[in-house]
Amino acid sequence: MSGEQLKDAVARMIRSWHPDLRKMIDLSHADTVSLLPIRTSIPIDPWPATNIKLLGDAIHSMTPMRGIGANTALRDARLLCRALTAGGEPIQAMGFKSFLRLVHRVPSLKARVFS
Repeated sequence: MSGEQLKDAVARMIRSWHPDLRKMIDLSHADTVSLLPIRTSIPIDPWPATNIKLLGDAIHSMTPMRGIGANTALRDARLLCRALTAGGEPIQAMGFKSFLRLVHRVPSLKARVFS
């Protein structure tokens, strides 16, 4: 389909939408309109866990538009980081308390640490 034909098809599909959105289609130059087929994956059963993690559009079905895959990869990385470090703060706090107890009980070490 030509750009003009695609514009006409979209205009027919959105004729009940807000006039401002329809105007955006009307004002688009036909040479800038193209068709991008979008497909979806078939859901599969979970597979056994491994040490390999997929992020962004490597694992999520999404269009290649507007950097959504990259943004999703960043969000996935943040969630993965939180999951991997969950519980790390209590361990650090316990380690620090143990260190302080040790320093308190060993006078020569206490003098070096707090001098």
